[in-house]
Amino acid sequence: DHGLYVDTVLLREADACVVFSFAYSYFQVDVERYDALIRLLQSMMPSVQLAELYTSLGYNRHGKTEFYRELHRFVHVSKEQFVIAPGREGSVMMVFTLPDFDFVFKVIKDHPCYLRAGAETPKAVTRREVMHRYDFVSHRDRAGRMVDTQEFENLRFKRKRFTVELLREFMLAGKESVTLTDEYVILRHLYVQRKVIPLPMYFQGEKNTEMIRHVLVDFGYFLKELAASGVFPTDLFNIWNYGVTHWGRVVLFDYDDVVPLERIRFREKPSPRNVIEEMEPEENWIVATEDDFFMEEIDLYSGIPHPLKGAFKAVHGDLYTLEFWEELTSRLARGEVFDVFPYDRSKRFRELGRPV
Repeated sequence: DHGLYVDTVLLREADACVVFSFAYSYFQVDVERYDALIRLLQSMMPSVQLAELYTSLGYNRHGKTEFYRELHRFVHVSKEQFVIAPGREGSVMMVFTLPDFDFVFKVIKDHPCYLRAGAETPKAVTRREVMHRYDFVSHRDRAGRMVDTQEFENLRFKRKRFTVELLREFMLAGKESVTLTDEYVILRHLYVQRKVIPLPMYFQGEKNTEMIRHVLVDFGYFLKELAASGVFPTDLFNIWNYGVTHWGRVVLFDYDDVVPLERIRFREKPSPRNVIEEMEPEENWIVATEDDFFMEEIDLYSGIPHPLKGAFKAVHGDLYTLEFWEELTSRLARGEVFDVFPYDRSKRFRELGRPV
């Protein structure tokens, strides 16, 4: 009502890169000379790849074309092989990468399973459901917390560019997505995402205690901002689904457990009504659906390393309360839109909504 105002001015490349991050929704810019705009942005953010700039402005096809060219150039020049990506094996996706390339590639398994872990999985999600959830995320406000995913079909590479271990996984669990010939590997369907460090690997490898504390606190804000965008990861505290970007921000990169927040019913676990229920396993007397989420399980099954739990709770204790989730769900149901800022709130020029 009072016109247009400037919220902040960002003077560092790192701050600008976060605004144009691969975890934010596209700007959808309609401009006559987009090539000139791209050159301007490159001059301010030389570390951002050309394909990502095109994509961040909403020119997805240009972005995919530039990415495909760069991928084939890298494969040809580096002579690197595609390898199984480091980290814990997922039950739904086969994830692989090139060791010195900034992206990972994800192929949906024919059925949920573990090929290396030697364990069974309770998941029964279908290929169609996985694709639906990735499509669901692509049409949401990613709030700077969900990695952009590009979908490709029918990519062909020479078979010698893949390790024996990766080819074996394709043969065991990727027949619906991958075709192997004597000379080529044809990836009939796959997703491509920017490479991030899985959160548990970050906690294990980072030695700077201040950076660990920063990422730990940001993890709480990540969960809140994700929920504020109307998205809920049902495997909430499986921290292998989350990663840390180059700029130290926590993001979500695994979407096979993602559902709209309005689907979830947050509950407190009932107490046993008699001695028999106290003696029996909870699943024998607690009635729950797959959309029920019990608050007590957040702390019980939290993947946060035990020495860090206290510091996390000190800042984000409200995440463990039923009141927080009920209020958030109610506000979203009323149509409230939450502001998520791609920069530190201390950089803002105004206070309490009043221009300074």
